[in-house]
Amino acid sequence: MSEGDAGNRAPPRRVADLVAPFWIAHRGMANVYPENTLEAYRGTVALGIDVVEPDCWLTRDGGLVCLHDATVERTTDGSGNTDELTVPGAELLHVDAGTWFAAAWPNTLRVPTFADVLDELGGRAVLCPEAKNAGAGRAIVDLLARYGHLDAAIVQSFTQAELDPAVAAGGDAMMLTATSIYDPAALRATGVRYLGLSAALPPSLVSPAMAAGLDVVIWVVNRRVDAAPWLASGATGFFSDDPLYLSGRSPVLTSDPFGQRTYYHGHLANSIAGDRGTFSAPHTWGYADTSPAYKGALQGWASPINGAATGRFGLAFTVHIDRAAAQDGWAGAFLCAADDRSFDDADRHQPGLGGYHALLRQSGSLELHIVDHGIATLASSAATPPIEPASTATLRIDVSPARVAVTRTDIAPTATVTVADATHRGGYFHLGRRAAAVRFSDIAIS
Repeated sequence: MSEGDAGNRAPPRRVADLVAPFWIAHRGMANVYPENTLEAYRGTVALGIDVVEPDCWLTRDGGLVCLHDATVERTTDGSGNTDELTVPGAELLHVDAGTWFAAAWPNTLRVPTFADVLDELGGRAVLCPEAKNAGAGRAIVDLLARYGHLDAAIVQSFTQAELDPAVAAGGDAMMLTATSIYDPAALRATGVRYLGLSAALPPSLVSPAMAAGLDVVIWVVNRRVDAAPWLASGATGFFSDDPLYLSGRSPVLTSDPFGQRTYYHGHLANSIAGDRGTFSAPHTWGYADTSPAYKGALQGWASPINGAATGRFGLAFTVHIDRAAAQDGWAGAFLCAADDRSFDDADRHQPGLGGYHALLRQSGSLELHIVDHGIATLASSAATPPIEPASTATLRIDVSPARVAVTRTDIAPTATVTVADATHRGGYFHLGRRAAAVRFSDIAIS
C-alpha cells in the first residue's frame, strides 16, 4: 500500500456505517501524533481511520477539554488538576509536544475543547469521546445533540452513570472495564451496546458478551501479534495508538523516515524499557544514554519486509556509536522475526520469539547470534577495528533462503560473519543497543 492509498480511504461518518473489525485512534493515534490535539485528530481522519477517540474532561465552567490525564503536567506547559480548569484557562495552556513527543513538533499546540473537535470533524468521522469525570457524559451528549451528531458517536466511560445520558438520548454507549466482574446480560439490558475490555483480560470473555448482545471492543492494542487472538475470538473493534499499523494498512517503506524527526507507523518501543528513542538532525534516530539495559524499538514502518516471504532480502544501515560505557557496548539489529512482538536480548525463554541478532560492539567485535524462543546462541564472530567515540560504521545484512550474512562495509577489507541456517525467515526487525549511546541512519532495504 502506498501513502496515497492509506490517506484516500474515507472514514465512516455514522456508527451505523462501521464494519467489524473497526479501528479506534486512541487519543487521536498517540504513537504517531501528539495525543489529544487537533493536529492528531485531523491526521487520523486524513488517514481514513474508522473512529477518533478524544478524552473529555468537564471543566468548572461547564465546558469540555480534551486531555487524558487527571493533571496537565505531562503534556502541557501548565500545572494543576484537569478538572479544575476553565475553558479560558485551558486556552492559555500549550501542548509542548516538541519536548515530550518528538523534535519535529512545536511546543505551542493548543489544548482543544470538544466543541473544537466537533467544529473540525463533525459530520466527517465517527467519534468515541470518553467521559473522564463526573458530569462529562451529560455534557458530551448535550453537545453532540446540539451539533446533530448523536448518530456519529459512541460515548464511553468506566462509570455507568456517565453513559446513561447517551442511552436515554438514543445514542450508542460503551462501558469500559479492566476486570471480568460484570454481568453481560445485565449490562446490555441497560441499553449499553458496547463492552470495552482491557487487552490484559482473556479473549474467552468475548463469546459470552456477544451472546448477551454486546459488541466487544479491546483496549489498548498496538502489536499485530496481540490483536490476533482477539480477532480470532470475534472482537468487534480495537483501540490503538497506531490503528493504521495495527490493521495492516500502513505503508511499508524501504528506507527510513527518520529525517522527518517524528515517529512513523509501527515504531514501537521494547516493552521492558518503554523507550522509543529520539531523533536528531539531520536524519538519525537512536538512544543518547549509555545505560546498561537493553533499549530498542520495532521498525514497523518497514515490516513485514518486502522479500521476506521469499526468504531473500538485504538490510543496510549506518551505526553512530557516540560513546560507550564499556568495550562490549553494542548496536545491532534483530531480524527475520515471524511477528512484531517485543524483543530484548535478556536470554530468557519466550515461546515463539526467534530470529537473528546481528551486533557490532564498540570493541569492534562483529557477531551473529541465532535466537530461538528468546535464547541467543553465538553462531559466528569476527574481530574488526574498534569504533572510536563519535565514529560511525556501516553494516549490511544479506538474507537468502539458506544463509544469513552480516558484513561491516566501512573497513578495508570488509569483514563478514555468516550462519547457514534457514529456521527463521519472518519479515519483522528491530534496532537496539546496550551500554552505548547509539544512533542509526541510512537504513535501506533491498
